[in-house]
Amino acid sequence: MLALHAELRRRHRLPHRDRVALSLFLKDAGLPLEENLRFWQREYSRPAGDGSVCTHTWARCQRRYVYSVRHMYGLEGRRWPCDSHSCETLQERAGESLASCGGWLMA
Repeated sequence: MLALHAELRRRHRLPHRDRVALSLFLKDAGLPLEENLRFWQREYSRPAGDGSVCTHTWARCQRRYVYSVRHMYGLEGRRWPCDSHSCETLQERAGESLASCGGWLMA
């Protein structure tokens, strides 16, 4: 999660899979819904940086991002809160996930 956070701060964007993993981690760590939304709004309101090819912005995709995070909290869709991915799953996906956004692994 530290590597994903560093990548987000550097590029202000993450691929979908990484965004979901980080959102769920923040939710399960106790971050309230509104703070989770503000966290993503703050990053996605900034221009994409450091060679990111992502063209999504908060202004253009806000409804989709809000729905997605609310869904993770069990407030949309089937109204069943999602759990974070297991450590094992995150470790299995780490190389693939970070490589997809040009990230790096932390030792």
